[in-house]
Amino acid sequence: MSTTNPKQEALLQLLKRYSNLDFSERVTVSDPSDPIDQIASELNKLVDIIEETREKEKKQFQVIAANHERYLDVAESFAIFIVRVDSNANIEYVSRVGSGFKLEEIIGTSVYNFIHPDSISLYKQKLQDVLNDGCTVKFITQGYRSDKTMGWHDVKISPIAENGKIVSAAITFIDVTERKLMEEKFSFQAQMVDLIGDYIIAFDMNDKIVYYNKAAERLFGYTRDEAAGTSVWDLVKEDKVMGIKGDIFRQLSEHGIWRGDAIIHSKHNTYIPVNSSAVYYFDENGQPAGVIGVGRDISKQIEQEKELISAKKGAEKSEKIRQLFVANMSHEIRTPLNAILGFQELLRGTPLTKEQQEYANAIDFAGRNLMVVINDVLDLSKIESGKFEFDETEFDLARLVYSAIELIAFRAKEKNLKISFSNSKEIPVHLIGDPSRLSQILLNLLSNSIKFTESGGITISTNIVKQTNTKITCSFSIEDTGIGIPEEQLNSIFEPFTQANPDTTRKYGGTGLGLTIVKQLVQLQHGQIQVQSEIGKGSVFSFTLTFKKAPLHKQQVLTFSTDTIETLPSNKQLSILLAEDILLNQLLVKKIMEKWSYRLDISKNGKEALEKFNSGNYDIILMDIQMPEMDGYTATQYIRQHPDPKKNSVPIIALTAHASKLEAERCITSGMNGFIAKPFESKDLLEMILKHTNQSAGQEGAANNHK
Repeated sequence: MSTTNPKQEALLQLLKRYSNLDFSERVTVSDPSDPIDQIASELNKLVDIIEETREKEKKQFQVIAANHERYLDVAESFAIFIVRVDSNANIEYVSRVGSGFKLEEIIGTSVYNFIHPDSISLYKQKLQDVLNDGCTVKFITQGYRSDKTMGWHDVKISPIAENGKIVSAAITFIDVTERKLMEEKFSFQAQMVDLIGDYIIAFDMNDKIVYYNKAAERLFGYTRDEAAGTSVWDLVKEDKVMGIKGDIFRQLSEHGIWRGDAIIHSKHNTYIPVNSSAVYYFDENGQPAGVIGVGRDISKQIEQEKELISAKKGAEKSEKIRQLFVANMSHEIRTPLNAILGFQELLRGTPLTKEQQEYANAIDFAGRNLMVVINDVLDLSKIESGKFEFDETEFDLARLVYSAIELIAFRAKEKNLKISFSNSKEIPVHLIGDPSRLSQILLNLLSNSIKFTESGGITISTNIVKQTNTKITCSFSIEDTGIGIPEEQLNSIFEPFTQANPDTTRKYGGTGLGLTIVKQLVQLQHGQIQVQSEIGKGSVFSFTLTFKKAPLHKQQVLTFSTDTIETLPSNKQLSILLAEDILLNQLLVKKIMEKWSYRLDISKNGKEALEKFNSGNYDIILMDIQMPEMDGYTATQYIRQHPDPKKNSVPIIALTAHASKLEAERCITSGMNGFIAKPFESKDLLEMILKHTNQSAGQEGAANNHK
């Protein structure tokens, strides 16, 4: 048996490893001159080269594999599915990408198993065309998606030839379901845009129209084809182009949006006013690519506005006419009514038989009822026109209620009705509000209760609802034992010209305005009112009002009573000038002044009053407003311009049938010192005269006229 030295053995082992492609070890070379070491050295070099080559191949393979996976991922992202079919449409090859099926489920089966039944005939026809003619066909149809749901495919069928003969075909499916749905969505949106009434126009930065919807076609008269590529400014009225163009781009640069009106010049040579808005649209780089404008025809709106303006002017004119009619009607009724009430007051001051006294009382009652009607109409007119105002005056609530009862007591006495008043002691003595309007509310409700009550009585009560440090809300209740109100009429009892029953008007009279005005007065002061009633048992009207609390240090102000002034101040004889054109009123004032032993001069108009004023000396002037030749305002202005300070400062009291607050304010601002509305009470006239002539009532008068 032959033996080998260690080097030979190492060389043999190296050759074995080399033959087994095991390059993990190297042979140690110790003697470069030794032939075996020389062979080993060469083998080591060869192994290094092989190892280096294999390492490079490995890295290249890794790169190729990574790219392959990347390409597959990209293909999958595009949902591409590729199959190869033979001439009988059986699948010979399928890409691993996009199928969603296992290969064993697909290979060898018919491609038609994976196609929507409605599309099979189309595929058969297209595949046959490719196999016969060698052409490539493309089409979009329905088919199964990778998740086995139905979708849409962009299909391409290409021929495959071997040895110059077409033997099979490659079918590429690209899933375009999302794109198809988006197109359908956009198509729907486009149809919606075409259905809307507003026009939409888009133009590029060169002012060329690039989009134009159906509404624009209808409005401007140009079709889309006619408008496409033309200048948008051809649609604008020539003399408006520069202003609109400059305004649009200025506002777009400053605010990002333009809003404004324009006038469009249509194809039919008509001019159409439009209200529009515009914004930029942008390219892929975020730069403005053009402008989108949206707008609408406002021709009808302008016409409607013109009609509204005309209607408003007509309504305002009608309202002025109505107010003028009401004011004139009031004036014309008040003027003779002043004489009626004034003379009956004088008549009742003379010796009368019992029968004559009854007649005088009837005249007074009828006249005062007529006065209520006039005041109700005026108040309702002021409320409806929004010209109603409230004062803020300090008053004593309990005293005010007692005064209202005194004014109405004679009517209750005539029917033997008892009026009682229960006032909460917790209500402060001094409140701040509008006492005259509260009196009006109470008098209306009291009069209403007395009118519809034949026996029994009326009870008035006041209580506190709530209060703070500065305000107090009080409740008022007026309960009667009258005829009552039917339940079905309770909701309408506060409506204008409404009474519980048509027979009520004939039997009891009235306009049906009293309760309407009461409700309005309460609600305008932020209060509430309600009614409870039962036929044959009576009614309860209750309301709430909020007042301010007066400072505690305020003292109660003395008020005049309702007693008629019968005595005359004896310390001075007054000289009075009356300007009045109505003979009855002249006679009435004359009789009143004779009763008081005052000297009276009468003039029938403002011009004649000025002549008497210039030639005489008067302590006070009673001035009617509406007179022929010269009215009371003009006469007052001349008097106030007189050079003599003593004469131009003479007190002037307006006596007028115009009873509005506005008229009273006008009298004061025109230079007058006071205002008395006709018909007036003689005591009110005397009080005004005494006040402005610095007189005081005589001892008897003072006793009668202060409480």
